[in-house]
Amino acid sequence: MSDTLKKTLKWTAVLHAIGFILSELYLLLVSLTFSTEHYIGDCRIRETFFVYCPGCGATRALTAFLTGHPLLSLLYYPTFFLAALLILWTDFWILFACITRDETKLKRIHPKIFWLLPVVAVLYAILRTVLAYMVGFDPLGDLTTPH
Repeated sequence: MSDTLKKTLKWTAVLHAIGFILSELYLLLVSLTFSTEHYIGDCRIRETFFVYCPGCGATRALTAFLTGHPLLSLLYYPTFFLAALLILWTDFWILFACITRDETKLKRIHPKIFWLLPVVAVLYAILRTVLAYMVGFDPLGDLTTPH
């Protein structure tokens, strides 16, 4: 196995371990103190400009997913699933490159594909804000509910 492949595999394993540990700690925190109806903190962008930011709903989506409510998670923040698909796509090609010992497979992980995540998050924030004000459809209930 080449040095590039070893280094890629090592960093992938380290990042996955960190992500796993953080998600387990978050799940522990959620199970001890919060439920899917409550979330940590307030969004300053939403409070100041009365629009959703690209990250609004992400904490609730993670909480809902980790507590066994994947459909609610999808409603809160569909970009969460896009991120999971990008991680799985990346892992598949790294694993495939390691098994076949072919570094050219790593070229299938094109860095530009990761720009899809913030673009979708911004577009969804705009769509969600428009739906909340124009139609009254607000799954998070933060813009249509008086504070």
